Amino acid sequence: MRKVLVVDDEIHTVRLLKKYLDSKDYDVYTATNGMEAIEKVKEVNPQVVLLDIIMPGMGGIDTLKEIKKIDPKIAVIMVTAVIDEALAKKSLQLGADDYITKPLDLNFIGTRVLVKMFQLLNHDDTNQPCEPKKILLIDDEEDFCRALKKGLELRGACYDVLTATGGDEGIFIAKTQKPDLILLDIMMPGMAGTQVAEELLEDPETSSIPIIFVTAIVKRSEIEKNDGLVGGRTFMAKPVIIDELIKKINAMSRTPRFDPAAN
Repeated sequence: MRKVLVVDDEIHTVRLLKKYLDSKDYDVYTATNGMEAIEKVKEVNPQVVLLDIIMPGMGGIDTLKEIKKIDPKIAVIMVTAVIDEALAKKSLQLGADDYITKPLDLNFIGTRVLVKMFQLLNHDDTNQPCEPKKILLIDDEEDFCRALKKGLELRGACYDVLTATGGDEGIFIAKTQKPDLILLDIMMPGMAGTQVAEELLEDPETSSIPIIFVTAIVKRSEIEKNDGLVGGRTFMAKPVIIDELIKKINAMSRTPRFDPAAN
């Protein structure tokens, strides 16, 4: 059975998520406060919990702690209307598996729940949950993000793909989620990909995350000739060929991949 617990003090949010997840054939349980959520976890033992951070009484952080005491394998996805980097880091340090901001994108939430469920239900013979590569895709083209995310995650539990459609959002996710690798569009409105890479390089917490630049402005022949030679940069040409991208992802180690001083 695929069981999901939705915890939120806003009744309309609970109903919205329950209706959507019911349509995806999950067994959905609900709670409107932290204490009720803890009792439901003990009662039904869900695989995934969608947990609001800001609630009266026992808040999401304290509820998260108690859920992880009951069963540390339960995947807890924090949901909040406030973009707070410190709060996001704290929840992830305490064992949260993901962090989603409101307003809610039901399709995005559905994908996050599906990935976590797949990881928990598809483990090896030692009964240990799989540990996929966490990949952050930063690109202003939403259709491209959806297509590439789906293409990678359909490969199985090896890739857990987060997306951002702008530089500031990408930096926030990189600093809070600490991905294993970043796929970064070069040409974006506002903050360009090179600027994003520079800012991540300057932060000790993100400087070692490898980056693959994704671009439509470099010929594939030039990429094949110079890939990895200029300042440690690695490039991927659009349209992306999934098999080629996976080879690059698997070949990369967790070392700095961008040197703004390089010519």
